[in-house]
Amino acid sequence: MRSHTREADKESVLSEKVEPTLENPPDGGWGWVVCLGCFYVQFVAIGLQFAFGVIYTTYLDPRCPRNVAGNSSGEGTPGNSTSASSAPDCGGFGEGRGKTAWVTSICIALTFATSLPLAGILSDRLGSRPVVFIGSVASATAYLVSSYVNELSYLYLSYGLLAGIGFGLMYMPSVLMIGQYFKRRRGFAYGLACAGADVGTIAMAPVSQVLVDSIHWQGAFRVYSGLSISLVVASLVFQPLPKHSSTLDKDKKEEKRERCFQVCIDFSLWTNPLFLLVTTANVFMAFGFLIPYVHLVKHAEDMNIKATQSALLITYIGTSSIFGRVVLGRIADHPRINRLFIVQLSLAIAGVANIVCPFFTTYLGLIFYSLVFGMFNGAAVCLMPVVMVDYLGIQKFAQALGLMLGAEALSVLLGPPSAGWIYDSTHSYHIAFYLSGGVMVCGAAVLAALPCLRRKMKRKAQVKLAGERLEQQHIDKTSGAVAVARSESDCVDFRLHERPCHDIAMAITRIQETETEVSRL
Repeated sequence: MRSHTREADKESVLSEKVEPTLENPPDGGWGWVVCLGCFYVQFVAIGLQFAFGVIYTTYLDPRCPRNVAGNSSGEGTPGNSTSASSAPDCGGFGEGRGKTAWVTSICIALTFATSLPLAGILSDRLGSRPVVFIGSVASATAYLVSSYVNELSYLYLSYGLLAGIGFGLMYMPSVLMIGQYFKRRRGFAYGLACAGADVGTIAMAPVSQVLVDSIHWQGAFRVYSGLSISLVVASLVFQPLPKHSSTLDKDKKEEKRERCFQVCIDFSLWTNPLFLLVTTANVFMAFGFLIPYVHLVKHAEDMNIKATQSALLITYIGTSSIFGRVVLGRIADHPRINRLFIVQLSLAIAGVANIVCPFFTTYLGLIFYSLVFGMFNGAAVCLMPVVMVDYLGIQKFAQALGLMLGAEALSVLLGPPSAGWIYDSTHSYHIAFYLSGGVMVCGAAVLAALPCLRRKMKRKAQVKLAGERLEQQHIDKTSGAVAVARSESDCVDFRLHERPCHDIAMAITRIQETETEVSRL
């Protein structure tokens, strides 16, 4: 009987623990499906953006006649005897490299800028599932509309603006779902989900080149539209976890909304020197790291390297980036390793790789550059948020991340066009790569000031705390002395008021004693 009762008790306890909640995430189960959905979002959204360098070269190719999107005739443009058989109708624009780079810069900058403010508010009010759904529809529409555009300036709106907002609406809500379903395995789940960006970069670059060679960039964009709309399926797996009934009261709902609103508009961190240093380093890194993704393929083609081989350079960057994230991230987690030093070293090596890139004049040299840059750049990007938590604390991480992404958006917006403008002026990418690498090395140098600044702030805080304690002790002593003085003054007042009464009582006692003695006589 006891064994049956024990088994019944175990079954009842297990039945109580079956339903996961936000307070008790499952750390598995459906969470792995959510992780797979986030992986696919990263695969498509980030992979397509980082592989845009292949499409970028097509926009610049002077062999492509302008403003003939959708033209299926075999005639060339007026004044050009090149036929469609020798120059495929791929709808190039023939604009300058700086002006053309705005297309992808606007898209990636808006992805950064809308990830937390807009996507965070919508996810708080609507949930991650509908926000990712809206983002997938927006990005799919952007690719479809852009495939019929015949002016470069229109792409700033159709692709840069609309696709950028769509990707931003998908990126952050999908990542936030990992935090809801995992607690003990959260680090591993985040790493697995975010690996989709690197895998997407590896796959999308050669696929984009094949699509451009076969169906031109317009057809490639229509394929991308289909991939983007497939993210609707991924959005359906983002099922929100229920809350305990005790946490569903109005006060906590309002507190959650206020916290989300504070994440989006709290600018008090700009007065924190540690945050300013970390953000400055991130801005430098964001300016430099995106330039190879946009211009490396065209730089290789300028060296008379085949288009298919040039596109594979982005694949090599993505492959080594995965290796750098895993290996250097694992090393940085060791308790005896200075994590900040790993980030500084990675960022500095990636910057030096950009500086020496122009000296590689062969395809093998560019492969070596791609592997080195991808490995250390991936590690720096992966570990920078961890450094932010180490120096600012987990309580301020959400606010700091939102403001940092906003600052990075401006840096990303200006990076690739700046490299394009330099090429338009010098007809060489050398100075552009020098600038890219130099800025990243400056970011590593800025991080070197973090430990000294934190020690200085810690000493200042200790001195301030000691001063406050001394002041409190002084106040306590002063209040004690005042209390003693008051008690003594009260005693004096009591004696002064009670003295006449005491004299009268003594006189009455003496009279009574005299009367007693007379009666005896």
